[in-house]
Amino acid sequence: MDVSDEVLAELHPSLARRIAGVGSLVALGALAGLLGVEALQRSPVVGLGFFGLAGAAAFMAQRLWRSTQTYIQLTRDGLHDSAGRVLARLDDIRSVERGPFAFKPPHGFAVKVSTPGPRTVVPGVWWRFGRRVGVGGTTPPRQARFMAEVLSTLIRP
Repeated sequence: MDVSDEVLAELHPSLARRIAGVGSLVALGALAGLLGVEALQRSPVVGLGFFGLAGAAAFMAQRLWRSTQTYIQLTRDGLHDSAGRVLARLDDIRSVERGPFAFKPPHGFAVKVSTPGPRTVVPGVWWRFGRRVGVGGTTPPRQARFMAEVLSTLIRP
């Protein structure tokens, strides 16, 4: 095993948070479906709009459930997910943001990198927009805090 392959921290989505997130989306879809049935009698356009919302909520619930089977690993090379995607290379990371007013996922942290990457969203786990990578969402705050602290220590000059 190479030293760069050593896992320094892992961030796994919490089952309770996964269920809460998916359950909220399923409830939204069910409510939109019921409203669609009621609205269909008065206005077909509004009813179809509610059915579209119900379908979108069901799609997002399914996508959230699948994506939260992924977890994040921090190695000496950088941040990676369990699907093998590189979130950020260690030598590319400029800063780690954890404050309450930072643009970051709930219960997570954000990383600023020097080279922009493709827009990617793995709902409930991580996202990337340009030079900013957000990690967290359905993850336990303690694990995310630990990973952010280790990452901050690694990039400190």
